[in-house]
Amino acid sequence: MQRVVLIFMAMMIAGCSSVYQAGSQPYRMRGDDRAVSISGSVEMVEKLISITHRVRITIDGEAAISGDLDGTAAGVLTGRWRGKSVEADCAKVGSSGTSYNIRCLVLIENERAASLTF
Repeated sequence: MQRVVLIFMAMMIAGCSSVYQAGSQPYRMRGDDRAVSISGSVEMVEKLISITHRVRITIDGEAAISGDLDGTAAGVLTGRWRGKSVEADCAKVGSSGTSYNIRCLVLIENERAASLTF
């Protein structure tokens, strides 16, 4: 019995995680003929009493933003891509009980580039 309790406790402390992907969205920057592809993922890491949302945003497959949001899933994350500033303003949407989505509005050089929903 003690062994079962110890295994359960170890699992609770170690936590669980789930990864959610957002579909890729094209974006054409001002003055550029070519569109880039913006996509991302959110990994929900659940520990004993907390949840962390690990957000990753890529542009043309290159990392642009990588950061953590707390359990509220709201906040602004920043990064850089090819010398340009990139920002993701994230918030929970469509919350019903324990089920919700996270939407991140992605800006490149302060210009709206994509709205990713996880």
